[in-house]
Amino acid sequence: MPEAFSLTEFIRDWNERHNNFRFTPAGENSPVSVEIRYTAVRYKDITNGIDKWNDFVSAVEYRGRGIICVSSSYNMFEQGIIELKLANLNHNYTESRVISILQWIGEELFNADCKPDGE
Repeated sequence: MPEAFSLTEFIRDWNERHNNFRFTPAGENSPVSVEIRYTAVRYKDITNGIDKWNDFVSAVEYRGRGIICVSSSYNMFEQGIIELKLANLNHNYTESRVISILQWIGEELFNADCKPDGE
């Protein structure tokens, strides 16, 4: 994936390649939040337990360094929904940092699989 991707382009590309783990941006010109939707049953080993939720929130907010925070609840996490708020007016906000965090969540934490060829 080229480095010059915007957040919107990254999300569009990601969603084209993944069935069970998708990002949805909210905001007119520049996204102010991103929802993550995933198949809860498929990822139940990752999302089952309040300790895993707390670890997830801490890891995302640490990596986000003040530009991204988790605004959803543990109950939503168990149901396959995570909402992230973006502080896109902060001095240290960059789309490339948000993209790297979303990529890390999808690839490293959830190990989201790409769609099989031909889908």
